[in-house]
This record gives sequence, C-alpha cells and structure tokens, in this order.
Amino acid sequence: MDLKVKPISRALGAELSNVDLGALSAEVLQAVDQALLKHSVLFFRNQNISHQNHLDFARHWDDVQTHPAYPTVAGFPEITVLENDPDNEPKIEQWHTDITFRPEPPLGSILRAVVVPPTDAWSASPSRATDLFTKPFRALQKTAPSTTRRSPGRIDPLTNRWLGPWSHVPAVPHDVNKGLPHRPG
Repeated sequence: MDLKVKPISRALGAELSNVDLGALSAEVLQAVDQALLKHSVLFFRNQNISHQNHLDFARHWDDVQTHPAYPTVAGFPEITVLENDPDNEPKIEQWHTDITFRPEPPLGSILRAVVVPPTDAWSASPSRATDLFTKPFRALQKTAPSTTRRSPGRIDPLTNRWLGPWSHVPAVPHDVNKGLPHRPG
C-alpha cells in the first residue's frame, strides 16, 4: 500500500493520495479510517468514481442518509445533488452542520465535487475544538445544559432573513456532550 497522508493544517484536514476510491481494499479502508480519526476532514483529489463507488465508500462507515430538501441522482436516491447556479440557488448561505436535525445524525458527509468554483468554504470539527479546550473549560462544558434542538429551515440568500423551519422535518434534541461513536464524550 502506497497511501500518502498530507496534513493541510495544524487543526484538521488531510489530503490522501495514491488511493483509488473505486477499488478499496480492507487495508486501505483501515488506513482511511485512521486518517479520518486523526484529521476529521479528508480530501481525495482526481477521483473518477461512479455513483455506486461513492455509495460503497460511504456505506463503509454506516447506513447512508438522505436529505429532504435536495434533489438526488437518478437511480441513486441516497446521493444528494448540491448544485448552485442561476437555476438552483443555494439553500444554505451560512455556517451549518449537515443533517443534525435527524434523531441520529450521520458521522459525516462525503462530498464529490464535480465543478469547484472559487470558494471560502470551511470545514470544522467540534471534536477537535473540544480537544483544544483547557481542562477547566472542558469540566465546565460537562456541567452545561446538555441538549440543543436542531430544526432545519431556510434563509433567504438575498436578505439573509430567516424564512422559517421546514414544516415536514420536526426539531429534535441532541446531547451536545455526547461523543461520536469513534470519539467518546
């Protein structure tokens, strides 16, 4: 295995190279798991994968969830199309967390970029941020109210005005002190 892992910042993120996401061995998947645990966000450049390869890669971690607000790829309802152009204005114009309005949110999102315009998009890791808290602040965090309610909705991209929640997706409580399955709280 000749997989290379190159960190892209001190806090999080790494680029993985010499890997074909369309033909993953158990050994490579284990190395990808370790890189994900260490870096939280992974980038794989120049991947020409099929929709089925995309799903197979995602299913390595868990069942794939769908999003109620976006169109999907024909024949692959688990793959959401995020497309921003004059005919498809963005639904998210601000910081957000993917699909946290679900009772059991997914571990993460796997995005396959087909066209990447110049962007100021960022990724963040609450787990990594928590790791950087001082010991007194971590102790305080454990005593803080432990639930938050996530309710997806829509913001008007022109006025930045909240248009309200999606009526078909109820808000759900989440324990903010609960760790991810691979990172105990």
